[in-house]
Amino acid sequence: MSSRSVSNRSGQLNKKLAVPPALWAAILDFGSGRKYVWDEQAQTARVALAHETSGFLPTVTQAELAEWRTDFAGSHQRGLKQDELRSLLAWQSDGIMRNLPLALQNPWKAELVSRVVTRIEDHFANRGTPSPVKHKRTARGASALRAPTMREPPAHGRPSERLEAADVAPSPEAMDDELAAERLSVGDHLGFGEALVRKLKYVDETRLDSVIGRIAAAWASPARLVSDIASVQELVARAHEFVPEDLGVVLVHALSRLRDAGREMQSGVRDLVFRLSDPIATVFEVAQQATPMALAGAADR
Repeated sequence: MSSRSVSNRSGQLNKKLAVPPALWAAILDFGSGRKYVWDEQAQTARVALAHETSGFLPTVTQAELAEWRTDFAGSHQRGLKQDELRSLLAWQSDGIMRNLPLALQNPWKAELVSRVVTRIEDHFANRGTPSPVKHKRTARGASALRAPTMREPPAHGRPSERLEAADVAPSPEAMDDELAAERLSVGDHLGFGEALVRKLKYVDETRLDSVIGRIAAAWASPARLVSDIASVQELVARAHEFVPEDLGVVLVHALSRLRDAGREMQSGVRDLVFRLSDPIATVFEVAQQATPMALAGAADR
């Protein structure tokens, strides 16, 4: 499909396609390895939770995006000057938007949006549900295919793998924050904690304590989400608000996810494990260990 045919068709249809930003980001987030679903209740795309194993949105692969660029470049080589042709072929190879000749950038964006919209609408048609892409009539026949405006480029992937300008997605943390806020708004303790777990891979050391404290508080809260606990130290100070065995269980699980993320247990967490050593040893039926790290490791086996 050439971008010329896309532009002609979009002018004839005389419509504006409104793709929800989170859905646009989910389709183009090929670098993170995340899976996304469409949340019917919230009417937004979000990262799939651990128990969701089907209905994933059709995120484009790096190979598919490269094939789209190859198709586009192949149909736009005629009439280019030598330096423009070199730039086009460089863009085809690395995907860096600034390498694409200026005159071809808008046609490529139209091509990209058309392919993304087709991918979205085919997905929802196959599932027998309405597409969330909104078609709105416009007063003029200008190109109707537009990508949503994004706030910042993705943090994952090599620079050559990132979509630039209007083709970029929100940062992983922005999407995780959005998911956490949505889960918090409906009182989903597990989902809120799962959204925070995703941060363990990339937050810096100064924020890791806060994330672990909030995860443990969310998962251990018996009737309401303790959303005002901001650190492990605060969790220690308010440990009396929780059932010790419950707090011990979720702490062990949180530390397991911390290890999966390749991070190390901090001093405040070690102190909390020490304080909960008896409940942890009892619940997991393990012997007391010499160190908090050893106890958490034994409980997680």
